Amino acid sequence: MNDQLDSSVHEWTKYERLILFDGVCNWCNAWVSFTIAHDPAGQFKFGTLQSEPAQRILRDLNLSATDYQTFLLLEGGH
Repeated sequence: MNDQLDSSVHEWTKYERLILFDGVCNWCNAWVSFTIAHDPAGQFKFGTLQSEPAQRILRDLNLSATDYQTFLLLEGGH
């Protein structure tokens, strides 16, 4: 696993806490909505695993880019 992600995904990895989730999964979308509603300080940012930046992150971390049965929390670009 790389300690630092590819610079091409810098725009996403600059967030302190980024959660990647399955954007097609209704339960996942409901969970994200719940989390946003209970995160008034806006500590978490969200992105879908299907997006191109997330696909690059998954490849950089040697994770499956097609098996979306998880949430992925990146903290400080790691």
